[in-house]
Amino acid sequence: MEMAEYESEGIMAETLTFTDNQSFLELFMAKPVGILSLLDDESRLPKATDQTFVEKLNYHFGSNKHECYSINRNNKYSFTIHHYAGKVSYCALGFLEKNRDTLSDSVVDMFKHSRDDLIRLLFHGNPSDGTTNSNKGLQHRTAAEKDARNRLTVGAQYRNSLQILMDRMCASHPVFMRCLKPNQQKQAHLFDDAFVRAQLRYCGMLETTRIRKEGYSVRLSFDEFVQKYGLLSKNHSSDLSSIKCRHILEETNLTNWQLGKTKVFLKYYHPEHLEKLMNKYRQAALLIQRRFRGHIARKQFKKLKTIFITSKNEVNQFCTHIENLNSQLVRTLTQLNDKLPGKTVPAINPEDGLRPRPPARESSLNSSSHVSNTGTPGKYSLPTTKVSSSTTTNSTNTLTSNQLMVDYDSLLSYLTLKYGSPGERESCLRWFRDTQYPYVCQKGTFPSWFHGNITRHRGEELLAKQSIGCFLVRISESRFGFLLSFR
Repeated sequence: MEMAEYESEGIMAETLTFTDNQSFLELFMAKPVGILSLLDDESRLPKATDQTFVEKLNYHFGSNKHECYSINRNNKYSFTIHHYAGKVSYCALGFLEKNRDTLSDSVVDMFKHSRDDLIRLLFHGNPSDGTTNSNKGLQHRTAAEKDARNRLTVGAQYRNSLQILMDRMCASHPVFMRCLKPNQQKQAHLFDDAFVRAQLRYCGMLETTRIRKEGYSVRLSFDEFVQKYGLLSKNHSSDLSSIKCRHILEETNLTNWQLGKTKVFLKYYHPEHLEKLMNKYRQAALLIQRRFRGHIARKQFKKLKTIFITSKNEVNQFCTHIENLNSQLVRTLTQLNDKLPGKTVPAINPEDGLRPRPPARESSLNSSSHVSNTGTPGKYSLPTTKVSSSTTTNSTNTLTSNQLMVDYDSLLSYLTLKYGSPGERESCLRWFRDTQYPYVCQKGTFPSWFHGNITRHRGEELLAKQSIGCFLVRISESRFGFLLSFR
């Protein structure tokens, strides 16, 4: 096959020497003079014996008539076959009896009608072509055909099975997996070098390695070779694949290569040299990828940083807006103090700072003030605080909006009377529409960070799909106010 491919591609190659087993196969398989054929002939003779079978083999193949056969002078029942791996002596005692060992008609018929599909398939198979016969076809066979089928010897069945195997192998591209024993003792971590080398020689691996080393073991089509090693050539003057292949081989300073009609023929050591030359291009490609990915990452980081700064400014603006709303609410409540008689707003120490703090409950007010409620029962009244005489002078002038603290319970009671329970959605929406809508809505649209009256779970679902640092603002579900959710 090696030389046939060289001739079809039109390349000049030295004649490869290898051991041809054709004569050995003819010794066993040839008709009518072959070991298996002679064994079948002797099995049909009633007076034939194992000794007569050996004598017939010696007559046809002995006395140097066949290079793979030799006579054993010491034993009249034995003969020697020269296999590829070495000489093997066979003792013919029992050959004829075992070759006639065929199943009776009743047993074969029983297996043919078995309930197991595999058994029926095995006994309906035709070893001559490997196909199966239907029951209808078996019924129409003549008695002579059935008798011939039943008298098929073991050697004939083996020869037919071997022929089927050879036909299938020639029609396909088999891949052989050869298993080697490291030692004969079946022990772990024991490697018998001589024993393994003998196995490699017997299975033909050493011969195959030698043939591949002497010939062109690497064969690539023109297009495949150009696609794999096209970067090694700087000459791109031609579009023909064969010319491109020649430029690549010449510029890489390779020797002992040949170009066929459709393939490039290389020695076993050429791919290693070509791969070394390709490594610098692979390293350059990795460097370019690393630089480009770094550029993309830095660009993405700058984009995220800009988004973060923008979001931070929006949050600061929102917090400032909330403080302004708080200040306006305090001023509104201060103005309502004149219309709704009741408790006055408690005085706040200026040293507490300018940023509003959570309001103090009645039980935590200073001892200098007392609480009174002159409103009618069931009607809301604002808290009134009576301040000592030392702090009465110009109290109304020194109290600013950022210095006022309103009792939270009183404020909640007031908003509940006006809008309803804070746990109801409609109440929160009325509160937002009457007091917060003009401040949140800008030019008829809401900011992108404001999502209105959505639930907590819906807010978590929206933030789960965003990157870290994103936030949203929604109307609280349990109180009059806003909630800030962030990831």
